[in-house]
Amino acid sequence: MSYWPSAETGGPFPWIYVNTEDSDSDRSAYSNSSNPSARDARIAQTAYGNQRRIYSSFVGTPPRPLLRVRREDILETPGVGAEGQKLYFGSVYMTMSNGVRQIYPCALECLDPARGHFRHNYMHLPAHRQAFFSMLPFYPRVMELVSTSRGRVPYNCRPIEGGFDSMGNTLYHGIAFVQIDTPDRPHWFAAIPGVFLPRCPRNRGGLRFCFGGSEIPVGEDDAYHILCWKF
Repeated sequence: MSYWPSAETGGPFPWIYVNTEDSDSDRSAYSNSSNPSARDARIAQTAYGNQRRIYSSFVGTPPRPLLRVRREDILETPGVGAEGQKLYFGSVYMTMSNGVRQIYPCALECLDPARGHFRHNYMHLPAHRQAFFSMLPFYPRVMELVSTSRGRVPYNCRPIEGGFDSMGNTLYHGIAFVQIDTPDRPHWFAAIPGVFLPRCPRNRGGLRFCFGGSEIPVGEDDAYHILCWKF
């Protein structure tokens, strides 16, 4: 699919994010925290490899604001929601009822730019539960979106890790395209960040995303994009 709704990308933002790798603020927030899930989630973020700028917060009902530091970063987003809103790459941390921990790539939407309130779209996490999430900034200079299908990782591409599932499979960031026909926007395509699992002998892989209250797998013959590092 060649259509790409790029009009909603990029630009400076008025709020500030916490960098959990080198911020003085986060060291006091995490090292003195009595919440073990916060510490565990920070350890799990090492899956992002060389990407140092990982921004974090808690989200609940109502969403809690992001922690603030004295430095502002510029983010870009390739995601576009059903109503034209900007969507961001995120990963949500959760502990299942059996104690198994998972981190799932998801889409993040900003509810209140002035206060820095976000929500994620991962539907398998109960809405009333407070959950840790991280935002992965999209930097076009070091990242790229690569078209693929059928769970394949194109040759010479290095997908960006976004988490892991209960079976220990590594999960990656991707984007699915959803055609939404409305009277004022005919043939409008939404671009929804989701979770990509590469094809392997144990499973067929592919991309799944949450939309309209359901988790939807992208058809085997349909194209989608995965987020990769530029070499």
